[in-house]
Amino acid sequence: MLLKHWQQSPVENISLPRNILDRMIESGERQLHLINSLLETHISEIQGILLDCEPVKISGLVKSITEGL
Repeated sequence: MLLKHWQQSPVENISLPRNILDRMIESGERQLHLINSLLETHISEIQGILLDCEPVKISGLVKSITEGL
């Protein structure tokens, strides 16, 4: 909204406070991250996810998990 408001302003040069600039950059980076996440999800749905299956001893797995608590 802020950018559109400034875009409609007849003034050629616009002064921008640092905190507004920082928030604009953070917002752009967040949007890019969300778009990349959507793209990764889409690719995994189309190509599938490769699983490397191998036998696991459940007792050893449970023991290692409970020791870490």
